[in-house]
Amino acid sequence: MIAFLILFIAMAGSTAKACVAFQVPEVRISPEHPLILLQSSAAFGDADSSQEQAKRVEEARRHGEEIVRVWNLLPSDIRPLCQIQIELRVQEHSLRKMLFEEMLRPVQANEVAVSLQIADPHDEYVFDLNAVESLLQTFPCIKSLMVSEQQFAHYAKFNVEDYAVPPHVRYCMDVIQLGAHYGKHTVLVLQGLKWLHIGADTLNRPLLEAMRSFSDYVIPVNEHIEPRHLTRQTAVWGLWLGDFVTHWGVEPQSWWFESSFMNTPGIFGDHLHPAEMPPEMYRPMILQGAAMGATVYSFEPWWDLFDYGNSRCWDEVILPTLREVIQSELIPWKEQVLEKTPVAYQLAPARSIHDFHINMRDLDWLSDDGTLAQLVYGVWEPMLEFELIPNKSNWFIPLLPAVVSEEAAGRFPRLLHAGDCDDEACWREQLSGYLKEPASIPQAWTCEINDHAYVMHTHENLYEKQFFEVETAQPVRNITASLTENGSLQLNWDEVPQTASYEVCFTSAKGSTAVLATVSETSYVVNLPEPGKFSVTCSTRSRERYSGSVNYLDCLVFSQRTSRPVEHILFTKEGTVLNEKEEAVTDTRPESQQIYPDYSGVPDQFQRLAEEVTGALDEFKNAYESMDWKRLTALYDPAYEDANGFHREYVSRAWKWWFRRNNKCFLLRQIRNWDFSEYSHSEIVKNMLFLYCTAVRWDDQPFGYDGIVRIPRHKGAEVQCSWIKKEGRWRLLKTEPSLPNLEEILWNSRPMDKEEKLVPSLDE
Repeated sequence: MIAFLILFIAMAGSTAKACVAFQVPEVRISPEHPLILLQSSAAFGDADSSQEQAKRVEEARRHGEEIVRVWNLLPSDIRPLCQIQIELRVQEHSLRKMLFEEMLRPVQANEVAVSLQIADPHDEYVFDLNAVESLLQTFPCIKSLMVSEQQFAHYAKFNVEDYAVPPHVRYCMDVIQLGAHYGKHTVLVLQGLKWLHIGADTLNRPLLEAMRSFSDYVIPVNEHIEPRHLTRQTAVWGLWLGDFVTHWGVEPQSWWFESSFMNTPGIFGDHLHPAEMPPEMYRPMILQGAAMGATVYSFEPWWDLFDYGNSRCWDEVILPTLREVIQSELIPWKEQVLEKTPVAYQLAPARSIHDFHINMRDLDWLSDDGTLAQLVYGVWEPMLEFELIPNKSNWFIPLLPAVVSEEAAGRFPRLLHAGDCDDEACWREQLSGYLKEPASIPQAWTCEINDHAYVMHTHENLYEKQFFEVETAQPVRNITASLTENGSLQLNWDEVPQTASYEVCFTSAKGSTAVLATVSETSYVVNLPEPGKFSVTCSTRSRERYSGSVNYLDCLVFSQRTSRPVEHILFTKEGTVLNEKEEAVTDTRPESQQIYPDYSGVPDQFQRLAEEVTGALDEFKNAYESMDWKRLTALYDPAYEDANGFHREYVSRAWKWWFRRNNKCFLLRQIRNWDFSEYSHSEIVKNMLFLYCTAVRWDDQPFGYDGIVRIPRHKGAEVQCSWIKKEGRWRLLKTEPSLPNLEEILWNSRPMDKEEKLVPSLDE
């Protein structure tokens, strides 16, 4: 600790000003007053990538005017909670500072609150803190500093760890202290497994201690991109529940969809553009964070927001869901979350990537077995769906850093540790009484917290009818209505026990709803009623069980203190009064989907052959995921020849190299079509496959750690496979494009090749 304090004090002097005093955070954040960060367009010619360098100052001014424009688009009820996230990729510090000044002048003049991004994944664009401090002094419109996607997986054998602390850690510590000096929050937005590295790696410990020392000023955010979402989310959550920070957040974004292999329900394939993500996917991203107590919500990419090209995401989902979170007071307080969270997991300290994976054996089903995570959350098929929503209705387990205090750890009745168990059976015994029993029918994920019940469909890319049962506020029933002699409408209804008040609501013919009155009695008179629908809800402590079903993209929230309307009175323009009860809406979506195998279009006489070839494809998957190059090579015919004239010996060497280089493999496959046109004269069966040979490598230097790689590399990842049966066994005679292709395999391992354009099948 003494060494850390010396290091911390020394680094404090590396900012433009030694920070000896700290202001109270300028921006108030709470469950009732969350912070919303919205990315604005950076599509201006003020960055280094601009083709017209002479116009950069003019472009910076236009950039600033655009920030003001989108700020003024924000609805008045949301704007006080918002900051506009701005960024500018310029490597030369003085030029970047000058361009930011040009950008920020109209922003300051219009009192727009902004979050200034000063570091991103590209180290060459990390911004000098002397320039940052100058901007903070000049432009009080800057309300927070953002550091995004920096590297925090770093290991060194240097025997005095204080000297091995990486620059990203030292930089973030200085950013935190600089921000605190001016009363600004520092927002750390990270993806991958970086939050777990911060919690476990000993070289990140100074940053953890800085976060704990400045807990009111630091906001860790889970960036929704890449797989391993649940592991990452619970690691950020653990920083909050472990008392390292006062607030934490989520960053829903359509890049999560782009990085996945999900296309449309039941169809899996190559990456799509982020704008192709169904807007409804934003809702569970937001609501999952709300249920877990997140008070910060950051959004990108910019084209999903405001009035940009894909603004339906903002108009139809993001804005309405944020309003629901705020107006319905969905976000629980920390004490409520702790009360619901009896189990926590403490990460083991890591001085190497192998130490780190002692944790991953329990937590990550991609690079390791992830036995604890699989038991608690369930995995449908690794990598095929990026698990956003747990497949089992268990509450989350926070991942506490290795250096959590005894006081914070002691709040959890059951504290798990890395390596406590080797398999799911052991974890199940350890968690006896804490886990829900698996259901015999498809079940939606549900949870109840802060007087609200959540229901989420568990498949991110599949139709399936799933059932749920939750506790909700008891509704008002048996509403009756009659016209009085003077033309008023007399409403009456049954009393609901333990009810404080009733709200009488009116929905006009145009669809707008308003509260007519709040009463304590079980009746109300509507004077001069207009045609429309009248309903009654109540604020009550009475509850009842409510069951139903959901399907793809459904994400529901039920209040347990305010009832939902289950019947209404229809008053027509002719003066007719009708009582209409809630009726189940007919759901025309498929109740299930089979994604594999697919024998669509297979003639009856070839059905048996198709099933046999599918069996060979299943063996291909098993051999690949077992990382058995000999077994996999045996599935290639001795006469196999690829587009480069290479044969089975080449195949065996390529697969052996791939398996030796990687730590774990997954085969993603789906049948696109069948072709039996050559079978009658050559006994060859062809099928077009979506075929992704993915792999995880722990040590992915020089790219980092725990990288995910894949072949083939061509767009679409579809491979036509020609199968032939010899000696009673189906084998591959040809793959088009060639699989494996050593050129692609080596491209995955050499950074200079990232600038080269691969040609499918070609291996010169």
